[in-house]
Amino acid sequence: MKIYKMQKAGQLPEVDLTKSFDSSGRKYSLEEDKRIIAMYKSGATYKAIGESVDRTEHAIAGRILKLKKLGKIKNNAKKTWSSSDEQLLLKAIKFDKNGYVSNYDELVRKTKLNEKKLMQKVSRLRKQGKITQQADRTKASVKSKEAMNKFNDARFAKYTKKETPQMEKTSIASIPMSSIDVESKEVILILTTIVLDGHKIQQYFTKEGQLVAQKELTPVTAEVSQ
Repeated sequence: MKIYKMQKAGQLPEVDLTKSFDSSGRKYSLEEDKRIIAMYKSGATYKAIGESVDRTEHAIAGRILKLKKLGKIKNNAKKTWSSSDEQLLLKAIKFDKNGYVSNYDELVRKTKLNEKKLMQKVSRLRKQGKITQQADRTKASVKSKEAMNKFNDARFAKYTKKETPQMEKTSIASIPMSSIDVESKEVILILTTIVLDGHKIQQYFTKEGQLVAQKELTPVTAEVSQ
């Protein structure tokens, strides 16, 4: 309490809460407010803004509301859609094979609205029957599926099976007895098991990290071994 009173009186430097590690309750810096305002104006979602400044979606919603009250973000007047606006949208809109809108980027440029408002308008036009193309909710949009496939490819790329060089097989009978030297020693191995899409791969490494053996188990083999 003494330190707090001295800080309040200016006898000690105040704590800079904008540099707190915990985002909960941390004050917003000028740089964070600038980024929030810029992303909000560009049509970014609260979730995307929150990930950019390490805040929750709920915290971003509250901050944007406060920035509007402070006059740092202007409340845009609600757009009144004229018949010509709707015709422009209906003429330019495109759909993928699953019925999802595939050209929101183009529509944003033509209508000067963010993607969220366009999605709301498309939803209303569908309910009104002005857009007959319905999205197949049992499937994802083509863009979302492509993005997920790219993510999975990058995520599991390190688990791709590497071809190990085949050692040339030599018959013991072909080796002269005078050249055979047998040596035995105890070696400690580290077993690493990787399970990917139902397939189990076992790899044996030395303590130095050298791969000495690899074995891929089928689902049936894995169950028997268990």
